[in-house]
Amino acid sequence: MRLVLDTNILISALLKDSTVRRILLNPSFIFYLPEYSIEEVERHMDAIVRRSGLSEEDVRLLVRLLLTNIQVLPAEQLVEKCAEASRLLGGVDPGDTPSWRWRWQQLTTGYGVKTPTYGGSERSRSRGRET
Repeated sequence: MRLVLDTNILISALLKDSTVRRILLNPSFIFYLPEYSIEEVERHMDAIVRRSGLSEEDVRLLVRLLLTNIQVLPAEQLVEKCAEASRLLGGVDPGDTPSWRWRWQQLTTGYGVKTPTYGGSERSRSRGRET
Protein backbone atom coordinates (compact mmCIF):
# COMPACT_ATOMS: atom_id res chain seq x y z
CA MET A 1 0.00 0.00 0.00
CA ARG A 2 1.23 3.49 -0.86
CA LEU A 3 0.31 6.44 1.34
CA VAL A 4 1.05 10.13 1.11
CA LEU A 5 1.74 11.59 4.55
CA ASP A 6 1.56 15.07 5.92
CA THR A 7 3.70 16.65 8.63
CA ASN A 8 1.19 15.88 11.38
CA ILE A 9 1.72 12.15 10.93
CA LEU A 10 5.50 12.43 11.11
CA ILE A 11 5.31 14.60 14.23
CA SER A 12 2.83 12.20 15.81
CA ALA A 13 5.30 9.33 15.30
CA LEU A 14 8.02 11.42 16.94
CA LEU A 15 5.98 12.38 19.98
CA LYS A 16 4.92 8.94 21.12
CA ASP A 17 5.83 5.29 20.68
CA SER A 18 2.52 4.49 19.05
CA THR A 19 0.73 2.58 16.33
CA VAL A 20 1.52 5.45 13.96
CA ARG A 21 5.24 4.99 14.57
CA ARG A 22 5.03 1.23 14.09
CA ILE A 23 3.10 1.66 10.84
CA LEU A 24 5.65 4.15 9.51
CA LEU A 25 8.39 1.64 10.24
CA ASN A 26 6.53 -1.21 8.54
CA PRO A 27 8.27 -2.05 5.24
CA SER A 28 5.00 -3.39 3.81
CA PHE A 29 3.96 0.20 3.16
CA ILE A 30 5.42 2.78 0.81
CA PHE A 31 5.19 6.30 2.20
CA TYR A 32 5.67 9.68 0.52
CA LEU A 33 6.26 12.95 2.31
CA PRO A 34 6.80 16.47 0.97
CA GLU A 35 10.24 17.89 1.58
CA TYR A 36 8.81 20.87 3.45
CA SER A 37 7.63 18.49 6.20
CA ILE A 38 11.23 17.94 7.24
CA GLU A 39 11.65 21.72 7.49
CA GLU A 40 8.50 21.90 9.64
CA VAL A 41 9.88 19.27 12.00
CA GLU A 42 13.05 21.35 12.32
CA ARG A 43 11.03 24.49 13.09
CA HIS A 44 9.13 22.64 15.83
CA MET A 45 12.09 20.66 17.21
CA ASP A 46 12.04 22.35 20.64
CA ALA A 47 8.35 21.55 21.11
CA ILE A 48 8.81 17.98 19.86
CA VAL A 49 11.68 17.43 22.32
CA ARG A 50 9.66 18.91 25.18
CA ARG A 51 6.46 16.98 24.41
CA SER A 52 8.13 13.65 23.59
CA GLY A 53 10.38 13.55 26.62
CA LEU A 54 13.26 12.52 24.34
CA SER A 55 16.56 14.31 23.95
CA GLU A 56 17.09 16.31 20.75
CA GLU A 57 19.69 13.76 19.71
CA ASP A 58 17.17 10.93 20.13
CA VAL A 59 14.49 12.81 18.20
CA ARG A 60 16.91 13.41 15.33
CA LEU A 61 17.88 9.74 15.37
CA LEU A 62 14.21 8.77 15.28
CA VAL A 63 13.62 11.14 12.33
CA ARG A 64 16.44 9.43 10.42
CA LEU A 65 15.03 6.01 11.29
CA LEU A 66 11.52 6.93 10.17
CA LEU A 67 12.83 8.43 6.94
CA THR A 68 14.40 5.09 5.97
CA ASN A 69 10.87 3.96 5.08
CA ILE A 70 9.61 7.27 3.65
CA GLN A 71 10.34 8.68 0.23
CA VAL A 72 10.79 12.45 0.56
CA LEU A 73 9.51 14.24 -2.53
CA PRO A 74 11.65 17.30 -3.35
CA ALA A 75 9.69 20.52 -3.77
CA GLU A 76 11.30 21.45 -7.10
CA GLN A 77 10.31 18.11 -8.63
CA LEU A 78 6.77 18.45 -7.31
CA VAL A 79 6.37 21.95 -8.70
CA GLU A 80 7.43 20.70 -12.14
CA LYS A 81 4.43 18.35 -12.09
CA CYS A 82 1.81 20.96 -11.16
CA ALA A 83 0.29 21.38 -14.65
CA GLU A 84 -0.05 17.65 -15.18
CA ALA A 85 -1.53 17.25 -11.70
CA SER A 86 -4.14 19.95 -12.37
CA ARG A 87 -5.13 18.18 -15.58
CA LEU A 88 -5.40 14.81 -13.83
CA LEU A 89 -7.46 16.23 -10.97
CA GLY A 90 -9.65 18.34 -13.23
CA GLY A 91 -12.89 16.90 -11.84
CA VAL A 92 -11.98 17.30 -8.18
CA ASP A 93 -13.30 20.44 -6.52
CA PRO A 94 -10.44 22.26 -4.76
CA GLY A 95 -13.07 23.82 -2.47
CA ASP A 96 -13.65 20.40 -0.90
CA THR A 97 -10.28 20.42 0.84
CA PRO A 98 -8.07 22.98 2.58
CA SER A 99 -5.85 24.74 0.04
CA TRP A 100 -2.53 23.33 1.27
CA ARG A 101 -3.90 19.80 1.21
CA TRP A 102 -5.36 20.40 -2.27
CA ARG A 103 -1.99 21.63 -3.51
CA TRP A 104 -0.20 18.60 -1.98
CA GLN A 105 -2.72 16.28 -3.62
CA GLN A 106 -2.14 18.02 -6.95
CA LEU A 107 1.61 17.78 -6.65
CA THR A 108 1.79 14.16 -5.60
CA THR A 109 -0.64 13.12 -8.30
CA GLY A 110 1.49 14.87 -10.90
CA TYR A 111 4.52 13.11 -9.46
CA GLY A 112 2.82 9.79 -10.17
CA VAL A 113 1.73 8.96 -6.63
CA LYS A 114 -1.87 7.89 -7.04
CA THR A 115 -2.92 7.44 -3.42
CA PRO A 116 -5.07 9.22 -0.88
CA THR A 117 -3.36 11.65 1.48
CA TYR A 118 -3.09 10.39 5.05
CA GLY A 119 -3.33 13.42 7.27
CA GLY A 120 -3.60 14.03 10.95
CA SER A 121 -7.34 14.46 11.41
CA GLU A 122 -10.37 12.26 10.87
CA ARG A 123 -11.87 14.91 8.60
CA SER A 124 -8.83 14.99 6.33
CA ARG A 125 -8.62 11.16 6.15
CA SER A 126 -12.31 10.92 5.23
CA ARG A 127 -11.71 13.27 2.30
CA GLY A 128 -8.81 11.33 0.78
CA ARG A 129 -9.49 10.38 -2.81
CA GLU A 130 -8.12 7.63 -4.96
CA THR A 131 -6.88 9.27 -8.15
